[in-house]
Amino acid sequence: MKRVSVYSLVAWALVLAWVGFSGPSALAAPLDTAELGAGIETGQQIKEVQEAVTRFQNGDINGARALLAAAVKKHADLPPPDVI
Repeated sequence: MKRVSVYSLVAWALVLAWVGFSGPSALAAPLDTAELGAGIETGQQIKEVQEAVTRFQNGDINGARALLAAAVKKHADLPPPDVI
């Protein structure tokens, strides 16, 4: 049987502790919905995206997704609706 050094055990314990403490909260920041309606890089306002944000905030998830899909069809430079 292979012997494990104390240093490797301590190293693994530190790695596991770090992974445990970093958790999901370290993976993503809260989403600012005000920025979603800002449009593309040129500052252009996209009506469908603004309306989708409003519908999403009011709980109409399917309506918001449909508006985002329409916006993507009109503006090819937007990411897919699932990403927005």
